[in-house]
Amino acid sequence: MEQIFESVKEIEKKISCFLSDDSDIAESIMIENAAMSLEQHVLKIADSKKKSVLIMCGSGNNGADGYTLARRLFGKCKINLLQCEDPKSLHCKKSFENLQSLIKKSYADKNSDKTLIGLFALKDKEVKGTLLEKVIEKSDVIVDCIFGTGFHGTVEEKYQNLFKVVNHAQAKRIACDIPSGLSGTSGLRSDGDGRSDAGLRSDDCGRKAAVCKTDTDNSTLSSMTPQELKRNLFFADKTISMGAHKIGLFADAAKDAVGKLIRAEIGVSDEFFFRMAENVFQTASNQQLASNQQLASNQQLTSNQQLTSNQQLTSNQQPVSITQPASYEKLYLLEKSDAKLPERKSQNTHKGNFGHTCIISGTKCGAAILSAEAALKTGTGLSTIYAIDSSKTAEFKIDPSVMISEGIPSNANAFVLGPGFGRDDSAKSDENKANENKSGKSQNKNELFKKYLDLIKEKNAAVVLDADSFYYDDTVKFLKDVCSSDNANQKECKIKTSRVVLTPHPKEFSELLKRTGFGEYSVKEITETRITLAREFSKKYPSAVLILKGANTIIASNGTICICTLGSPSLSKAGSGDVLTGIIAALLAQNYSALDAAITATIMHATASTKYTNNYSQTAENLIDNL
Repeated sequence: MEQIFESVKEIEKKISCFLSDDSDIAESIMIENAAMSLEQHVLKIADSKKKSVLIMCGSGNNGADGYTLARRLFGKCKINLLQCEDPKSLHCKKSFENLQSLIKKSYADKNSDKTLIGLFALKDKEVKGTLLEKVIEKSDVIVDCIFGTGFHGTVEEKYQNLFKVVNHAQAKRIACDIPSGLSGTSGLRSDGDGRSDAGLRSDDCGRKAAVCKTDTDNSTLSSMTPQELKRNLFFADKTISMGAHKIGLFADAAKDAVGKLIRAEIGVSDEFFFRMAENVFQTASNQQLASNQQLASNQQLTSNQQLTSNQQLTSNQQPVSITQPASYEKLYLLEKSDAKLPERKSQNTHKGNFGHTCIISGTKCGAAILSAEAALKTGTGLSTIYAIDSSKTAEFKIDPSVMISEGIPSNANAFVLGPGFGRDDSAKSDENKANENKSGKSQNKNELFKKYLDLIKEKNAAVVLDADSFYYDDTVKFLKDVCSSDNANQKECKIKTSRVVLTPHPKEFSELLKRTGFGEYSVKEITETRITLAREFSKKYPSAVLILKGANTIIASNGTICICTLGSPSLSKAGSGDVLTGIIAALLAQNYSALDAAITATIMHATASTKYTNNYSQTAENLIDNL
């Protein structure tokens, strides 16, 4: 598990003090180390003087990395520099000046056997049909050092034309820190000062929810076609992230542009870097806590009136809970080693030692069958399908190890509710209701859904809520009773269970956000700031774990975010989510905590998806086989 950062500026400031008393020298050391890391990866491909490397440089410190890389590569391979803008930052200017003598020497000796540094300027809007296009086509490696993490706004036309040619070249493409065109904070809402909790949308209840608009125009990336993305982003085969991974690398729209992600040191060891990061984190958290306490001390409540915007807290009452800035909350990148597989080490066991998973199904049993079979494959001792209409299960070929029950098993300790259950009756069309009445199989799903949730609460069992469950108001009541951060509610609630996992995709999450009072969000809005929304939701329901599906899977638990990038496109197929649900339930049945079950299941599910040769033909059944 590796930490991800929304910004590394404060950390780098802290580190620079240890590199040198002179901040300019410290910055130069970090740039040199960044260039050295790029050099190592470039030379794995451009391993002779015959190989050609194109380095595209911007005007800031990302450009400085590129110019420094060119100096380090001089004499080892052919180098072409594309100066996209005139150097502007101090270090970019210095790095370019340091190259001048080599460039002059190259041109003076251009008829000799020595390596040249070719210099081009990106002045024309059009690249196609120019000498630059020929240079791009002949390059073995193209290195992107244009914008860096500070990019905001829209990509100019000249860069769109450049990316269109570069992204279709045969060369291997390497991005320095972050592919150009991506914001370092994509997926978050920012107020422009680096704080990601600003601009919160209030619903009718006065609660706050994160607005799904970024501080840049990168939000439009989520609605672009693949062809449009290749005009607006540099598509890297490999991204070398300097010092630490930035959150913008994990936006859904970034998935195809980042390529293989590698983290590089910038002058200090990983251990030292993350120690400084923790120091910055703690300092910021303490400052925010002090600010909250000061604010609370200035507020008082009148004894007989409701709290309004201009009322204040009395000194003997609890301070108002203020959302901590997202900048001070942690994000992690999951690795395969983070999965805690349910290995059986004890010899003296029986099936009852490994829990009993019960999948409650509606009239659509296919989803429940996939979940039940996945649960068995993940180690649950017993797997049962309880179907509202048991005759529907006869339509399927089912693993004989899966039990079909006409009642809820008394010893079941983990449940799945939602897949194939059907929607809230009030959401059905009149035509669907008429068809159900005509067939004689109409049942009040609202009453049934409430009945099963009440049973789960009564049994104090673990549960995975998925699919149709997010379309019921009783789910909201269940979350409030079991998982809410409302202190008063927790005191009243006698329910002890906290092993609750929610597994919505963006459309289902949109429905859940609406029903839980966060407001109405489109799928596009959720995709653009899914990290902020997942975090805010998890803080409102800290005893539940949220798994938000997407190009990268987000796991949110009480404000902490874990991101899994390990899955393959083969998961974009019906039934894949039902398999994940079954895996989670099986781990809960084996007494995993909700967070451990969510992390392990997500990694198992993702890695299983990569084992099939032809990813377009993988089915949910294949996925289960690969667990």
